Amino acid sequence: MQLRDDQQPLTGAPALRELCAGIAKGLADSKHVWTTTVLDDGRIALRWLHASRRVDDRLVALSGIEYATLDADGLITSLDNRMVTPDSRL
Repeated sequence: MQLRDDQQPLTGAPALRELCAGIAKGLADSKHVWTTTVLDDGRIALRWLHASRRVDDRLVALSGIEYATLDADGLITSLDNRMVTPDSRL
């Protein structure tokens, strides 16, 4: 998995668990919402939004699009994340 263009890709469950644990320890409260679409090439596009309050009371909002490739067993073989500006239209 690659979160940002300037980051080396992560490989394997232990690396992913370590990344998620590092992010979670700084959060006092958080919410994720998402929607998925199967693309014509078979990949899954997942649009996501994350809003949180950090342990120091700062508020954070992030959003992105993840593109996942699955194997025949439905397991993720490739996951690419692109950060995008949150859409704030009401």
